[in-house]
Amino acid sequence: MGKTTGILNYRQLHTHEIYANLEYPAEDEEVTRLLQFIGDTNNPEISRDGFQNLSARVEYLKNETGGAGYMCELMEREWNNGREEGRKEGELFHLIDQVVKKRDRKITVEGIADALEEEEVMIERILLAAARAGSNEVQEIYACLQ
Repeated sequence: MGKTTGILNYRQLHTHEIYANLEYPAEDEEVTRLLQFIGDTNNPEISRDGFQNLSARVEYLKNETGGAGYMCELMEREWNNGREEGRKEGELFHLIDQVVKKRDRKITVEGIADALEEEEVMIERILLAAARAGSNEVQEIYACLQ
């Protein structure tokens, strides 16, 4: 990972992401041109040889009515997904906060689970994460849950 050139592929949970360092040329001339294109898709001086399909797709998505509509839908869907993830994370932060407060009042795992209407296994996970974190800070406990 400490390399300054090239492309890093990353696959997780059925998504495929490519991280590219646009500051340095790659060892391959075609990859270098591709990285330049990614960095400046509007530059007509960059040769598209070898990635004409990508170039045409970018042109469509940026400049055609159908492509712009698709990008708007995609951005809205991603924005909504982000909001949903944020909601879930916020709910978990709140749960962690409540578990810590009840633990500090010496309430048992069973009592906390009953009071918060949560599964005991989840309460135990939070308490173990809190012990690993060595802290009552919600963000630190959350990090140990991951």
